[in-house]
Amino acid sequence: MTKAHGDINLMITANQLTDGTVMWLAGDFTWSPHRRDAGCFNADSIQAARASAARDDARNLVTAIYEIAMDGKQDVSAREDIRANQGPTIVPPLDQPEMGG
Repeated sequence: MTKAHGDINLMITANQLTDGTVMWLAGDFTWSPHRRDAGCFNADSIQAARASAARDDARNLVTAIYEIAMDGKQDVSAREDIRANQGPTIVPPLDQPEMGG
């Protein structure tokens, strides 16, 4: 995970281990599937947030944890927009019925 830099606030995101759902760490250190619930962690709170996320990773609740700088660039990137809107950007093909013969 990245280090908090000065006035830059961070969000923490991960994937729920059971089904891959994108999750956001809230200010009370619970996980939510909604980006609007994401906590905004600053230099004073990021260490506690990282520790909480690491505990949940060790408990196999979430995986692939990473931080997003709320800097007006990384937090509004195409990747984070897709994650926040529960991607993907394409519609997967429907299963085709088996052709009997």
